[in-house]
Amino acid sequence: VEWVARHAAGGPVYVHCALGHSRSATVAAAYLLAAGLAPDAKAALKQLCELRPGVGLNRAQRKVLNAFAGK
Repeated sequence: VEWVARHAAGGPVYVHCALGHSRSATVAAAYLLAAGLAPDAKAALKQLCELRPGVGLNRAQRKVLNAFAGK
């Protein structure tokens, strides 16, 4: 997330994994939280799903994202 934040200051950052549905989405959602672009994990995921409908985090990823969000 820190790496994404540093590079996002200079323009768009492409975050990806093999399918782009869960691992990269977890990092992107965490960035939205850290940057103050989403108030909570649910809102961050909603934003991502609007742009990429196939996003789907598993239970462990949701747990980590909620912990990152401070919940």
